[in-house]
Parts: sequence; C-alpha cells; structure tokens
Amino acid sequence: MEKIVKSSLSLLLNYKGNTLELDLLHGAKILSLILIDKSHKPHKIIEGKPFDSVSSFTANGSFLMYPWVNRLESSVISSEIPIEISPDRFDGNGTALHGLFADIEREIIEQTENFVVLSPKYEGIYEKNPFLRKIPKFVEKFIIGEGRLSVFTEFLPIKGDISEGFAYGYHPYVQLDENEINGAKIQTNMSDFIEVDDKLLPIYGSDKEYRMKNVNLLIKNEGIIDKNTNLDHCFMNSKGSEGNFFNVLWEKEGFGVFVNDFNDIVEKFVDLKEKEKIFMRFFQVYTPGDLKRIAIEPQSAGANAYFCGKQWLQRIEKGGKAKYGVFNIILKEI
Repeated sequence: MEKIVKSSLSLLLNYKGNTLELDLLHGAKILSLILIDKSHKPHKIIEGKPFDSVSSFTANGSFLMYPWVNRLESSVISSEIPIEISPDRFDGNGTALHGLFADIEREIIEQTENFVVLSPKYEGIYEKNPFLRKIPKFVEKFIIGEGRLSVFTEFLPIKGDISEGFAYGYHPYVQLDENEINGAKIQTNMSDFIEVDDKLLPIYGSDKEYRMKNVNLLIKNEGIIDKNTNLDHCFMNSKGSEGNFFNVLWEKEGFGVFVNDFNDIVEKFVDLKEKEKIFMRFFQVYTPGDLKRIAIEPQSAGANAYFCGKQWLQRIEKGGKAKYGVFNIILKEI
C-alpha cells in the first residue's frame, strides 16, 4: 500500500506515483495533480496555488463551484431568504463568482490509499447564510488512479422539503508539464456556445433563455490553438445529455488531457443505484494570455442560471433521490 501523507493544511494521495494534493482548509482546492504515463514517466497536469488571496482565488482555479457556477448578476436570488456573499467574491464588474463553497473547510469522512471522501464543515455557516439551508448538503469523493483523477459529488435530499434550485461545477486549469497550449488541439462534442456581454454574463431577453451560437465560430482550424485563440466562453452540448467531453491534445508530445463526465471509472468505487445523475453538458473554457495552461470547467449549467437558463438548475424533490455528478481528468497517449 502506498503511503498517505496528511497534514493540517493539505492532504496528499499517492497511488503508484500518481499524486493528488488538496487544500482541506480551503475548499479541497487542488494544489497539485501528477499523473503517470504507461512508461512510468510523471506529468504535471494541475499546478495550483494556496487559496490565500483574491488573485489566487480567481486566477488559479481547481475548486468546486456551488450552488451557482461562474458569474451571477445579483446576490438577490431569493426574495424569501437573502443570500450573503463575501465582498472578496465579486469581480471588478460587481458580479459574484463561483458559488459559496470554494473556500469552506473540508473534513475527512473516509480515506483509503487511492480515494478520500470529504464533507464541508457546516458548523456555523447556516447562521452566516440561512439560504444554505435550502440547498442540498453534499459530499465529494476524489479518486486517484493510474493516469487519471475522478471526482464524484453527491447531493443529498433535504429532510422533509424540496430543495432550492442549484448548479454545480468544477474549475480546473490543466496543462501538460511545461508545454504551451499553443499548437495543441481541441477535441470536443460541445455543439454551441453562450453569447455573453462585456461583463461575461450571458445575454438573454424576455424569455430568460441563453442565446447560443455554433461552436465552429470559435473553434476553427481543426481545433488547433494558436496565439490568436482567445477563449473565455461557455460551451454546451445541445444535442443530448450523455457523453460530454472536452479534450486537449498535444500531438507532438503524443499525449492528451481528457476531461469528461463518464461513469466508467466512478461506478467501480460508488454504488450509483437509487441516485440520479447530473450531466455536465456545459464546459466553461478559458485560455490565459501566456498560453501555459487552459481552464476546462465541467458544469451542470451555464453562468447566471438563477436569472437565465433556469431550466438547467437542479432540484431534489421532497422524498426524492440523491443526485450526483462526475468528472474525470485523464492522461492518455495519442
């Protein structure tokens, strides 16, 4: 059995050289993900930074987004129960970012050599934010394996009540060692992207629906990323629920980083019976100016879903089944 190294600040899983480091004090933010290829060579896939400032919160990614994803035009999302959002969770345009759990401390529920189950520390947060009583509690299971990471998030029914609507997603920046993404190739089954305004909020009319455009208007040249590629867009699979993926291929190096919502790995570790799947039909994708990495953010809805695109919000009915979402980050030879 591989040694599991744990401290009060971080948790490190090491399975046959594949390693995952999480910051438990700050939302189980991924500080490092190293995956091993078939020739036993390690590859740096995620390199995070400690959750110690607004700049690191917004720029370094790799945290949970819940109960909304990306940006929110207003914090007044419930007329009955006001929602409190910390001032440092707003961007320069005054839009609230990435939900309420990105920096909430996690506690360990279960741990083995290759997975850990975590729960937020709920003590005290309801007094600060009563709205949270209306959305499901959740647990997260991080599973590290040979050449891959899988993250399973289960949302639990609220006893005796229907939940408020919610969306969830994850905000990883991925890379392949020190290779630039310039020259890498995008491979995806996303069909459309959401139009946004200058605040990066979805544009919508009286119907409160997202305005969509075809993905080929953004992903050109057979998906090759170059210095003119400037992505900060939410893509959507409008053709169906299943099999959502967004991959980046470094063909010269012979490897790709594959991000998807497939169940094939997780179902070996989790009993999915009597649970309802949340499909990740949206991927927010961002290419930083230095082209060192790329944000590929699997999401259950688009941004601002409390105000537009509301049909993508999830709810758990009174007496209903738990819901779950999955995403995988996989290193593959190509």
